[in-house]
Amino acid sequence: NSAPYDTYNLNTPIAGLPSPNYKVCWAHAPGIVGGKELYRVPLGLLTVNGPNQVSQECTLGLDCVITLSGTGLVATNQVFIIDDGSSCGDASPTLAAFSGVTNPQQTEVASPGTFSMGIPRTTSAGPGVNYKVCWAHNPSSSADFKVLLGTFKMNGPEREGEDITCTMGLSCSFLLTGVNLVSTNRIMVTKLTDTCGQAVLNVVSFTGVTNPLLATGPGANGFDLGVPTFGMPG
Repeated sequence: NSAPYDTYNLNTPIAGLPSPNYKVCWAHAPGIVGGKELYRVPLGLLTVNGPNQVSQECTLGLDCVITLSGTGLVATNQVFIIDDGSSCGDASPTLAAFSGVTNPQQTEVASPGTFSMGIPRTTSAGPGVNYKVCWAHNPSSSADFKVLLGTFKMNGPEREGEDITCTMGLSCSFLLTGVNLVSTNRIMVTKLTDTCGQAVLNVVSFTGVTNPLLATGPGANGFDLGVPTFGMPG
């Protein structure tokens, strides 16, 4: 806007297709609504670095790895998962909290675009599409994560709000709610002192009860343990 008229501020790109295959053309005085054919002078190529914007998902209890493709991805890149009510680029967004997950997370140095988040065990807002995942080139604060990659979905069961209770001599069964539950899902009953996921679990034994147990039903959310007739109540 002032002499020597040699600076062009394109602002901050937050969406679009990263690519090394853009060309910049120049015109002397095309006007605001000037025809495109007036931009006759090629200045050179323009590369827009960044990730392809794709929604991501992980599953409770499994390694959560976000893998991005794009142009010019480097070791300083980071991703940031936030609750759906926040926006990428907010100065103080609501952080999505998953126990076992590092958030935000920096890309692997040897493999820019790969983010090993950890193994999620619990969620702040339950499973589902309740989250967004944001990206930044070399962030120093939450406000630097301006690029929305898309929604972030966490698959798995809802944590039961109340304890599950069964009674000796009566059928012991229950239903889970969750997202993308599948027929390979299982449950295991262990001692209260155990931590789910520890190397050696103390599997509880009751006569008449199957433990561990495979999911059943069309939604893979049913678990019929059987009728416990002998064991240690507690």
